[in-house]
Amino acid sequence: MPANDRFAGVYDFAGSRPFADLMSRFLDGIGGRTLVMVHPGLPDEELRRVDTLVEPRRAEYDYLRGTEFVALLEARNIRLTRFAGFSR
Repeated sequence: MPANDRFAGVYDFAGSRPFADLMSRFLDGIGGRTLVMVHPGLPDEELRRVDTLVEPRRAEYDYLRGTEFVALLEARNIRLTRFAGFSR
């Protein structure tokens, strides 16, 4: 069964470092089938009631939809792919 062979994306959600800096660190030395964990989201009152991490989610969302993320991927020659399913 195909699976990731590396994992990145763990941080403290404190907001003390810009998410762009964190993502750059997450992508340092990646290769193979790396899984980078992110939790982007758009905060609303319902999410605020059930989740204390709404601001980090917004920061991730804003970064991932912006041109700075695209530029980082291009600079590192990283291509995002979608899992195509299992093969036998």
